Amino acid sequence: LCGAVCRLNSRDFEMASRLRLGLPQRSELRAPDGCCYLCRLPLEADGSHALVCKHAGKAPRHDAMKSIWREMVTAAGLLSVLEPVGLLNGQRRPDIYVEDHLAREHLVMDIAVIHPSARSYVAEAAHVSGAAAAWKEANKTASYAPSLRGTDLQLVPLIHESYGRLGDKAAKFFNRLTERAFPIEDVEERRCFRRRWMQRLSLALQRHNAMTIGGFLRKSCNFAARAGYPLLLEAAVVRVHHQRNMAVDAE
Repeated sequence: LCGAVCRLNSRDFEMASRLRLGLPQRSELRAPDGCCYLCRLPLEADGSHALVCKHAGKAPRHDAMKSIWREMVTAAGLLSVLEPVGLLNGQRRPDIYVEDHLAREHLVMDIAVIHPSARSYVAEAAHVSGAAAAWKEANKTASYAPSLRGTDLQLVPLIHESYGRLGDKAAKFFNRLTERAFPIEDVEERRCFRRRWMQRLSLALQRHNAMTIGGFLRKSCNFAARAGYPLLLEAAVVRVHHQRNMAVDAE
């Protein structure tokens, strides 16, 4: 792998490393009552509230993961359509439609990235590996059931945990794509395919986690400034650090 898609700048690497190691982020703006300025919920102790706050702006991360999955499907030789309209009952629109001509299956994909340390997941996720992804898979399956009724479509929820783990169904689909891409005797080609696309998914996830956290800090700073709250010195330092990194990236 090479090129910009396989690199993390210093800011993204630091934020991703802190998240992966369970360390608090460099700073997080909090209101005087200890809550998030934007959603008014209590902040997580590890500074990862940006990954669960509904005001954090996580759409770019979702779109990035969707694009990579679609590219991987194409690389495996399967037909796909991005966000097809009118495929399901009602107004629901999946992220990707895939036609597996060998298995004679028609699949719809719905992608989600969830944070296992969120209050709704952490109690079980702390004791059972992959519990958060399993819960989200079940939730997606139940919510799609009415839209799939009477069709020959099958749902494949592609769930990512923010630390990097794939949900079981996403992992199985990833393995299916590897098998479709190369015959069983091409062991080395299969290994390269798996490594290449897993690296793409992993790096994109961590890069966009960092972008989400950085964007959340800037948004919180702006909100606090407009509301007349005094900015914490450490939060201002993070904003300057982020702006410096952006200037370095631009160079």
